Amino acid sequence: MRINGRFAAAVAIMGLALAPLAGCSKGGGPTTPMTIDETTEPTATATSEPTPDSSTPPPAAMPPGCIDASNGAVGNATVHYQDFDTPLPLNGGSYTNVAGTTVSMRTCAVGDLDGDGANEALAALEYSTYGTDQQLWTLVAWHVSGDAPIFVGLLELGDRTGVQSIAISGGAATVVWLTRGPTDTAPALTIRRTSVVKLTGTALAEASHTDEAYSGT
Repeated sequence: MRINGRFAAAVAIMGLALAPLAGCSKGGGPTTPMTIDETTEPTATATSEPTPDSSTPPPAAMPPGCIDASNGAVGNATVHYQDFDTPLPLNGGSYTNVAGTTVSMRTCAVGDLDGDGANEALAALEYSTYGTDQQLWTLVAWHVSGDAPIFVGLLELGDRTGVQSIAISGGAATVVWLTRGPTDTAPALTIRRTSVVKLTGTALAEASHTDEAYSGT
């Protein structure tokens, strides 16, 4: 077939014009094909789990009745706690006011403290005031068998007389705490006292105690 000379010349010119574009990208540089290496997998960054500190034992679980008491009130219309004219509200076992007074629940036990078949919570509270070195300790009892803790009574132990343990059985509480002799002055602690504490109505009182010498160990 015969091709018109003018048509052949036009095709040749168009070929020359398009030739440079065949090796260029939109940005004007040479087009480089992207290579995917299917044999290379992402490298994972090694991480290590924290090692638990076995030297510090976990805190003991608080009995449900003590959890209730830790959000209860201390005192009522007739029995006042320390210098509070109205019941002091605990929140998670603690209280702090703007004056710097703090109250903390230090230890607690649950059991039938008055022999009526229902449970009470007995806790040791520590009271301190900003700017002083006082640490006033008090035993506080609540009825905890109902829907909410009900304050029953309290027993003052004194200044810097820390309670070490509380256990309830047989309708009484055994409270181990630190105190001092009649001629010793605070902050000396010379006696480890084991008190039997009973609840009669709303009266929380010590029925008896035994003492042993204490030297700080």
